[in-house]
Amino acid sequence: MQGWNLRWNVASVCSASETPEVSLQNVLLKNLKGGGRMSRRLLISRMAAALGLFLGVSAGGQDSDANSFEADLDFLKGVMADIQALWLRKPSDRDMIAGFYAGLSRELGAKYRKYFARAIPADFDMAVDIYLGAIVEISKNAPKDAQGFAVRVLLERSVNAYLGNEDEYAAFIPRTISQVVLTEKVSKGYVGIGVDLKKGPDGPICFPISGAQAALEGVRKGDVLLEIDKREARYMTIYEASERLRGKPESKVKIRVRHGESGAEEEELTIDRARIESAPLEIRSTDTAHHFRLTKIVPAAVEAMKTGLMSIGPGKGIVIDLRGNPGGDYGDSVKVAELFLPKGVAISKIQKLSGEERKVSENAAPYVPSKLSIFQDGNTASGAELIIAALTAHKPLRVRTFGTKTFGKGVTQVQVSIKAGKDGMLVLTDAKMYGPNNEDWDGKGLESDEELPAGIAR
Repeated sequence: MQGWNLRWNVASVCSASETPEVSLQNVLLKNLKGGGRMSRRLLISRMAAALGLFLGVSAGGQDSDANSFEADLDFLKGVMADIQALWLRKPSDRDMIAGFYAGLSRELGAKYRKYFARAIPADFDMAVDIYLGAIVEISKNAPKDAQGFAVRVLLERSVNAYLGNEDEYAAFIPRTISQVVLTEKVSKGYVGIGVDLKKGPDGPICFPISGAQAALEGVRKGDVLLEIDKREARYMTIYEASERLRGKPESKVKIRVRHGESGAEEEELTIDRARIESAPLEIRSTDTAHHFRLTKIVPAAVEAMKTGLMSIGPGKGIVIDLRGNPGGDYGDSVKVAELFLPKGVAISKIQKLSGEERKVSENAAPYVPSKLSIFQDGNTASGAELIIAALTAHKPLRVRTFGTKTFGKGVTQVQVSIKAGKDGMLVLTDAKMYGPNNEDWDGKGLESDEELPAGIAR
């Protein structure tokens, strides 16, 4: 990112009849209450603080020194560089600044609209000046009881608002929440109310886990999450909302949900948090088939599935139940498909900024079923859809799918830690997925061959 132009900052404190030093001293006297005689060291110190004020340093309780200013600029530079290097949309510097500015304006709403009165110009340096200037002014003038109006926090919210508006799967995750996300990737459970969330236009959309607290207390599939403990959820990422729903066992969380489309019934619920165990794979056998209920695609589930396939005798059919499966790592999804395909068979293609990559089966399947059935529904997404596309494309398998149309997510995300996680984490869409025959299910979903027979248990 280029150095940003300081002309408007200097002009805002220096009149034509005053030198910069005199003007800044007046600012000190008026705004920093530094009246009276000052030593040279104190004068220089307070002049530096005043300059920092106009360059975006002093705001919302942050330290007024060059270090915090440089840290904020480094954060912004790092975010912009990562976005351009990895995000499939690849915006220009100027587009990002305009998006950050517009996103924060939209999120903060009419109360703060006056700070966004200036249009963002085409000139990049001037655009950065106006963007950072708005953030500094909001930070300086926010009510004393307003929390979270530090420059860094506003930068984070601005980045997140922009990403969320451009890409429903992209997000910036603050440091405290990013640690929770990284921990839960390898954990076997969590304490919460038992609800999966997907992004929606009016707030996170709820998908309660059968038998968990949320479902028992009245949360329904498709409910819009409006509030969590009196905090509006509309602009929360699903990561922030999920973190707020978690807590200590037997503690309570109060939520407000809307049962359906805009204008539908709203309900306030108080729910006890409890331990939610995560079992990514369940295996059972019947007289005719071996059933693999895969709820999440993680390395442990892939290995358990492989072990299960190697231990069963031939002659039986296989049922892969992918209902409610949101997917998982792209590589792990490829490995699941590989468990049922001969060596050398095409599995998928992905398109990244760096080019096209194709995956083929590298090992022979450990078990070849007499027939293969796949269960799917509207919450079967991403890597789970990739498995369906790969297996149905290989005609010798005799695959039949049962249920309803899948979710329709044909892109992958990458998680990028900023400064080893010290500044949070970016989630960016980095690739478009296709089936082995260039099948594209993104935004469309995959239709099933048949409805699921009545009586099939969840």
